[in-house]
Amino acid sequence: MELITHRPQWKDCLEALSVDVIAQMCRRLGLEKTEGLEPFIARWKQRLRERESDWSRWEQQAMELLTWQVGEQPLSDTDLGRTATHVQLSPARLRIGLSLLAGRGLVFRLRLPGGERVYWCPREVREAYLDGSIRPCPLPGTDAAGENRLVGVWDTLFYFLVLMEREGLPLTKEQRIPQPLRRKWSAELELDSDGLRGTVWEDETGDAAFALLLELGRRLGLIQMEGRSAKLNPPAVAQWLLLSWSERLEQLFAVVEESLLASHPQHHPLWWWLKQQNRSDWQPWEETVSAAWRDRSTKGRVITQSEVADILHQWMSLLTWMGWIERIEEKENPLWRWSPWVSMLKRGDNGWKGRVQPDGEVLLPPGTPLAERWRLAQFADYMGGEQLTHYLLSPDAVKRGAQSGMTVNEMERVLQELTGRPLPTTVTHSLQEWAQPRGARLESVWLAQFDEDDLAQEWGQCLHEWPDWGRRVGERSFALTEGGAEAFQRWLKERAVPLAQGKTGKKAWWWRLEEEQKEYQSQSEDPLGAWRVEPPELRPEAAIPGWSSLPHMWTRSLRPYHESTLREVFRQAARLELDVTWTDSKGCLQQITPLFVTAEGREWIVQGRGENGNELSFSLSEVSQVGIFPPWKE
Repeated sequence: MELITHRPQWKDCLEALSVDVIAQMCRRLGLEKTEGLEPFIARWKQRLRERESDWSRWEQQAMELLTWQVGEQPLSDTDLGRTATHVQLSPARLRIGLSLLAGRGLVFRLRLPGGERVYWCPREVREAYLDGSIRPCPLPGTDAAGENRLVGVWDTLFYFLVLMEREGLPLTKEQRIPQPLRRKWSAELELDSDGLRGTVWEDETGDAAFALLLELGRRLGLIQMEGRSAKLNPPAVAQWLLLSWSERLEQLFAVVEESLLASHPQHHPLWWWLKQQNRSDWQPWEETVSAAWRDRSTKGRVITQSEVADILHQWMSLLTWMGWIERIEEKENPLWRWSPWVSMLKRGDNGWKGRVQPDGEVLLPPGTPLAERWRLAQFADYMGGEQLTHYLLSPDAVKRGAQSGMTVNEMERVLQELTGRPLPTTVTHSLQEWAQPRGARLESVWLAQFDEDDLAQEWGQCLHEWPDWGRRVGERSFALTEGGAEAFQRWLKERAVPLAQGKTGKKAWWWRLEEEQKEYQSQSEDPLGAWRVEPPELRPEAAIPGWSSLPHMWTRSLRPYHESTLREVFRQAARLELDVTWTDSKGCLQQITPLFVTAEGREWIVQGRGENGNELSFSLSEVSQVGIFPPWKE
C-alpha cells in the first residue's frame, strides 16, 4: 500500500460527501442538515462514549477491529482477509460492517491517486469510542522538585528557520545538511540528539535532530525542498509567526502526534491512554507502565508489559527532548509529567514584558510573540536560555540588520515593543554607531558608491582602463553597466571589502507578515491531501464486489449439486472471500470461509476458516447441500 503521511480529519471527510448523503446521515441521528456538521459530530461523540447504538454485530466487531488493531492507518482491500481473523469475522461480513459504518459517517471509503481504495476511520471517531471502552484513572501524583525548563521544540524550530532565512540551507545529494554547516548550527541551536535514539529519525550520521526539524518544517508547510537546497515558504512562515501560542502549540503537537503514530499505527490506544494522564503532578515511571498495560490499552493484541515499557520509553524520550514532557531520572524509579509550561503558554498573553540591559543584552519572557522575536533576530544574536530567552546586540548583528534594510529607528521600535519602555541611552548610541555603513554598497540601479576616498580613486583608475564598465557620476559614485557591476563585485571580493546591497524600496517579507499571511490563506491546500472520498454504498450487496455475478440459485437456499458445480461454488466463494454454508450426509449444518480448493488424488479438498477463525479442511465428497447466503443477513 502507498505510504500515507497525511491523515484526513473527520470533518474534512464529511465535507467531501454530497449534501444528500449528509442529510440522510443527519436524519438517522434525528438532526436537520441545516444545523451543520458540528452537531452531527458532537452527537456521535456522545453516542460513542455512552455506547448508545443500534449497531449490528458486524458493525460492533468492525469498530473494535479499527480501534484496537488497525489504529492510525488505512485498511486496504488486500488486508481485509488477514485482518478479519483478529475479530473472528469473515472478510465478507467485515466488508458489510465497514459499509454500514460508512453509511453512518464513521468510516470512509477513500481512493488514492494510484487508484487503490482503502477504508479510513478518523482518529476523532476512534478516540470517542475508546473513551467509552476505557475509563483510565489518573495515576496518583507525587511531590518532587524538577527543573523548570521553558524551552521546547517550538523554540528550536523557530531558531532553525531564522538561520535558514539568514544563511540559506544547501543539502548534499543524499538530502542531508553538509557536515561543516551541521556542526556550526548544532552549536548555535544547542542541539543534542540523545533523546532521539531509537526513533525513525536516527541514522548513522547522527543527523537525527536536523532530520526531525526538517520534517516538522515540511509537514507544517514552512520549508520547501528545491533540488539540493531547502528554502523557507514565506507565506506559510508568516502565517505560523502570527498564530497565537495556543494555536501554534496545538498545530505542532498534532504534527508530532502524527509522526509518532506513523511508526506505531496499531498502538494508537496506548497513545490515547498516555494523553489521558495529562496532569502536572509527577508520576512514577514503573506505575505508569503497569497501569497502561493493566488498563487494557492493548486490547485484542498480544503484547507484553516489557513491550509496553519499550514503546512508552521511546515516546517519552522523544517528547522530553521536544519539551512536552519533563522527567526526573532517579535511580530506582524515574518520575515524569506533562510539562505545565505548555499549558501556561497556551493561555496566551501573561502581561510579561522583556528587558533591554545597558550592555545590549535583551531578555524575553516565555510567550513573547514570535513575530516580534523574528524581527529582533535580524539584528541581535541568540544566546540561549531555559527560562528567559537571551539575545545580545552586537556590532556584527546590528550591521547585519542594517544590511537587510532595517533603519536604526525600526530597530529601536522593535525593542520598545518588546519591553514597553524607553531604551537605555547606551543602547541607542550603540545602534546608531554600529548601523553606520562601512566599505561599499551596490544600488539596484547599478549605482556604485564608496565611503572612502582611497577606494573610490582606485576604482576610478580601473574604469579609466575599462571604460565599458561604466563612468564616474560623483566624487565617490559610479554608474555601472551590467558587466561593470559583476566586475565591481569581483574587485571588492579580492580586496576583502564588505559589500552592502542598496535599498530597493521594498521591505523584506518579514516586515509584511500580514500581507504574506493573506497570500498563504489564499493558497491553502486541500485538507484531504491526496485522498478522495467516495460516497458510501447504501445497498449492502454493493459492498461485496462480484456478488451480483453469482447465480441466484446459489444464494437463495441450500441445494445439492454435481461435484463440478460444487467445486465452482467453493472456488467462487474463495475468490470473493464469501462464507459458504453446507451440510454433510448426516444433515449437520456447518460454515466455512474457503481459501483453497485443491485436488489430492481423486478427492477435491476444501481448506478455509470456520466461524471462530479455526482452520478447517474437508473433502467435497462429504458435502450434501451447499449455499452462499447474503453476508448482510444473520
